[in-house]
Amino acid sequence: MRRDPDFIKAYINKLIEAKKYKPLPLAISVQARELYRQSIPDFLFIDGSTDGLISLAGNKITYYGYDRIVIGNYGAYIEFYADRNDFDIPEKQKWRLDSTRYPHIKYLHICPIGDENCKIYYRLTPVKYADYKPGKYYVSVFDVNVFP
Repeated sequence: MRRDPDFIKAYINKLIEAKKYKPLPLAISVQARELYRQSIPDFLFIDGSTDGLISLAGNKITYYGYDRIVIGNYGAYIEFYADRNDFDIPEKQKWRLDSTRYPHIKYLHICPIGDENCKIYYRLTPVKYADYKPGKYYVSVFDVNVFP
């Protein structure tokens, strides 16, 4: 049964608030990941695709294909590589750039230029709650469109 994206986002936000991105107990992790898996939009493929365009920011920015969908404790995300700079760091997130003061930062929170509503993660380090790869970009499965 597919769930409404707003329901899934609210569920994720409650988990984040309660667990602060820490690993979840096994039973909750299994339940959450299954919920996310069942809620992936039909036009996306778990193993990725090189055939279509992924579109962010209301179709303003496009990339050819995506590597895969990563399902972790805190959502399902498209993994992709970007070879150009269409991104900006929101003012409230620029503190993440100070690795001397904040050496344990795991990702940069970025967004397409002109659209702070589309949150993209640029992964800096691995984490225990999902199979994210450093150097890759991640965006929620609910924040993209794919065109053949």
